[in-house]
Amino acid sequence: LGTGRFGALTLNVYGGTLDLANSDQALTIAGDNAISGAGSILKSGVADVTISGSNVNYTGATTVSEGKLILGIQDALGTQGQIIVGADTASLVFDTAGGAGDWNSVTKVVAGDSGRWIIQAGGEVVDLATNTFGGILQLEDSALLTLSGNGSIANVTAIELGDFSELTFSKGSASATLGAANMVLSGTGTIVKEGTGTLT
Repeated sequence: LGTGRFGALTLNVYGGTLDLANSDQALTIAGDNAISGAGSILKSGVADVTISGSNVNYTGATTVSEGKLILGIQDALGTQGQIIVGADTASLVFDTAGGAGDWNSVTKVVAGDSGRWIIQAGGEVVDLATNTFGGILQLEDSALLTLSGNGSIANVTAIELGDFSELTFSKGSASATLGAANMVLSGTGTIVKEGTGTLT
């Protein structure tokens, strides 16, 4: 799929795949319930794709293999399944600045072993998912990310903290892991540990 407009899409679990292959022009999928079903989404084009509406009835897996996939709300891709960042040239962006709604209970799992997961400034993201993402976690200037409940970034290979950004572990008595072995930490932001659990 390149650019243009379309109505609501239902992705069938039996091989239903939406391929966002736009390479020349950015694409925005707006409106609530624009995507539903248990099929899959592949973002394969180099141009940005923004999903700005709530799609709570979408339960499938999403793969970002090229370019930026920008989510304007925490349930833009539903609350179940995984978002897989699958290449060094791929990025998943949580747009807390330009988007709408709360980011206080993110349950969608971020997976994949490369690429970037970017948290933009504008509001606090509270992540509750047991993420397996193994690429680079980037907090832009003044961005806030809190890991609570099962929230995890144990596999990330690098963390980049922009000016005045804050990464908070709010796990109570539970332990947490700050990235993979030999993880590279850079930037001027702050890491905060709350609770009695151990952060390693």
